[in-house]
Amino acid sequence: MAKPQRTAKAKALTPKGPVGLDLTDQPVIISTSKEPIDVQVYVDRLSDIFAQAKSDMAKLEADGFGTDTAPPPYTAGTTTKRKAYELGTDINAEDEEDDEDLYIKHDPNSEELPHLPIYHPAYKIAERPVPEVLQVFYDFIQAHPYSDAEVQHLLNEIEQQLKIPYGNQLKIGLVGEAGAGKAPKAKASRTWSLSSLLCRKPKKSPYAAEVEFFSSAICQRMVETMLRKSYIRTQKERDGEEADDEERTEANTAVDCLCILFHNHEEFSCREAGENFLASAISSSDPRILEKLKRWTDEVLSSFIPNGQRLFLNSDTMENLTELFLPFTREVDDATFGDKPLEFSPWPFVRLVRVCFNHPITSQGITIGDLPGSNDYNTMRTLNTQRYLKDCDLTICVAKRRSGSVIIVITKTDDLNMKTKSIISLSPQEEEVLAMIQRNVKASEKQTEENRREIKKVKGDINTVNTLAADNSRIDRRIKKIQNEALELRVLARSTKITNNLARSYRTNTKNEVRVPIFCVSNTEYMLRVAGISPNNLPVLSLANTQLPLFRAHIYAARSKGKFAVLDHYCLHSVPTTFNIIEMSCSTSNLDRKEHLVGIVNKASEEMKEHIDLLFERFIAVDIEELIKGLHSSQADFATAAEGKCKKFSQKPYGPASHRAFVRNYGSHKTKSVGEANWNDEFLESVKPHIDRTFGKLIEEQTLVLKTDLSQSIREVIHRLDQDLRGNPAALVCNAYKTVFLDNFKQYQTNITSSVLHMAKELQGAFRQTIHYRTSSCICSPSHRKVHVKSASDSELHYFTQAMEPIYDSSNIPTPPKGFKTLHLSRCDIFKKTVMAAEGPYFKLVTVIHSKCKQALEQQQRKMSLEIETILRQIKKNFEGMSTKKGNTDSSEAKEFRNEFNSLLPSAREIIQGPVKECLELCRQYK
Repeated sequence: MAKPQRTAKAKALTPKGPVGLDLTDQPVIISTSKEPIDVQVYVDRLSDIFAQAKSDMAKLEADGFGTDTAPPPYTAGTTTKRKAYELGTDINAEDEEDDEDLYIKHDPNSEELPHLPIYHPAYKIAERPVPEVLQVFYDFIQAHPYSDAEVQHLLNEIEQQLKIPYGNQLKIGLVGEAGAGKAPKAKASRTWSLSSLLCRKPKKSPYAAEVEFFSSAICQRMVETMLRKSYIRTQKERDGEEADDEERTEANTAVDCLCILFHNHEEFSCREAGENFLASAISSSDPRILEKLKRWTDEVLSSFIPNGQRLFLNSDTMENLTELFLPFTREVDDATFGDKPLEFSPWPFVRLVRVCFNHPITSQGITIGDLPGSNDYNTMRTLNTQRYLKDCDLTICVAKRRSGSVIIVITKTDDLNMKTKSIISLSPQEEEVLAMIQRNVKASEKQTEENRREIKKVKGDINTVNTLAADNSRIDRRIKKIQNEALELRVLARSTKITNNLARSYRTNTKNEVRVPIFCVSNTEYMLRVAGISPNNLPVLSLANTQLPLFRAHIYAARSKGKFAVLDHYCLHSVPTTFNIIEMSCSTSNLDRKEHLVGIVNKASEEMKEHIDLLFERFIAVDIEELIKGLHSSQADFATAAEGKCKKFSQKPYGPASHRAFVRNYGSHKTKSVGEANWNDEFLESVKPHIDRTFGKLIEEQTLVLKTDLSQSIREVIHRLDQDLRGNPAALVCNAYKTVFLDNFKQYQTNITSSVLHMAKELQGAFRQTIHYRTSSCICSPSHRKVHVKSASDSELHYFTQAMEPIYDSSNIPTPPKGFKTLHLSRCDIFKKTVMAAEGPYFKLVTVIHSKCKQALEQQQRKMSLEIETILRQIKKNFEGMSTKKGNTDSSEAKEFRNEFNSLLPSAREIIQGPVKECLELCRQYK
């Protein structure tokens, strides 16, 4: 086969790119080895696809799966067999059959699937035609003698669409206290117990894992925080102060994490060495120590992801894969990586581990995250859990027995202590069943005893003895089954009580009237049936009453809507969009293409703004409201202390003259009898510590979480923009994607990271805590006054000062009102009442703090959005250069190809708008 070559004519037609590029690296290729094709062949293939789809629909109608079809009732895990106690003491054939059924192993994959759109027969019909249509397009391009860079990228776009993208995952987070039974729940659901994530079937091997690390900037910030937490405790111990429980826990966690991360360095070879090394710090940001920690951090990251990408692990067995990814989720003894011993564990730097394998649940596009326990001592793990849960569509709360997108699973329901049976309240019907069970047990035991006596009488009659012995064996099994049914009744009664109480508590606590799914499950009983039941270990609970089949069915149902939505979107939106791109390539100008690319960037810009707005609004609604709530809780402390201060200011050494002088000078004055004093500072003494703590948390923790969330969110949007442009023919027509976007991708990321860091610093500057409370020490100009300083100090234009001014004015009356003996007493009374009023100066102080914090955040929100928009505007500006440049679609060969390719579109669109759309509608109604 001759090699396709570039013709002289094609070379002459090569234009310049939108940013002045010579397009000789995007050749026009006309194959000399390919014969001209007959377009009618491909039109006929499309007609055959249409006819087959219509024929399949006709068979569907004949089988009764029309729009009026109603699914039969769902009966997963249920049975119609009679209970043992209902059989009494009668040994009959039905009981024999029941005994035989006991020893059959239960296959979880045999459980009936819910009746949902994805299980309607029309679903398979809707899946088939669209990939077949795209295959026709793919074959047409492959067979055609003409090709160019744009055509090749159209081919790649079609190839990517050949498979329906069921990769969109439904994320489910398993949360609960450590040891509550989250991992067994995943196993009993026929999944694998993971520490981070379960996802779709891998492409390169039967089992694969993907390890995603935090960015270098976030990891370095982590070690900075760890050093600071350790230093706080060390410094308090040096000063003879006692660190509180939270500070000790945070410091211990910091030491543990650093020892785990840097165990291969002498400074952290053991815990004692790590504590000594950190104790040598002379400040919370000691450059000598911090420089080492940051250098080691980069070494850890580069040892696993030298190019800053994600780490991929592959294996032929789940057991081997588990050994590979476990060191990235927790400490593991004798861990290895790349066939070499791993002397440290990188897990604190790991954001997420995705484990990929094929299974009935994961094949539905369901992702299950097994997250660290909510009471895990390591705060780094709990913070990562909180971040992950923000993106979960559904949360399963796992707890030992004792919110709308929440499933509550109570484990170990079969663990019933019979000593506490009196506390389980039974209904009259249940009490009646228990009484019947007890009567049957006694009657069965009596029958067994009678048989034993009869055996003794007829020892010589072997047939009779064998018959009676067999009866006794069946009666013994019957008694065991009856006793288990009594225990099952109590278990179900308790589960009902727990379910009702939890549902009531959920409604009360969340104010959500939507019913929360609650499952009281027994892993032990379910797995007993999976393993196969032994005659000596009969199950207590029926398969249905283990509630695992029902729980699994709920998980399947949760994915159904999502999976159907994927197919619906693929058939009615994604593929039609590909048709539109083909049409644009075949029939539109460079100006239209430019507008298409600018639209993609505009979409990313809107998405970016939505993310920024959402995170800032959530910060205001949650973190700032928490701060204000905490400040309001100090109102009583302020009032109590203020009452004492008012009494102090009304007595000696403050006389009437001194009191009036201080009131006239707004609380800040100096007299011979009193000396220099500031009443506003004294009023604030009682609440300054609380304000300091509150703002300290806001600055040191919550603002940094906002920065981290912003960095991650914006980073994901930029990556999605990259993916949207990477395979877009309009972006690749003149190599514009590489020149405008890819070559500058790292710089875009750097600029965005810089903007986020600058925002965090400015926001911290607006909230910054300071130990100086006097104007001369900390205030430069009115425009740079900090919210915290102006909240906790007295100076002109400070919040408390402004709140107190009208109080001083109202107290400085010239004459006493009626009822007061002296002018001094009346002034003191007015001053005290107004200072201690419910909406007095402290209330006004908190109100202003609320307003100023929101104002600072909204200002940074606008600034952040503007800076990101500026970066994206430059990308759009570079793409807009396309509108003045010619493309490589002007040759006669190119026009012929595009006209022929464009002629296939009407038939393809008819298939989607006809039988495919009708099948999707049938599935939509199958509920």
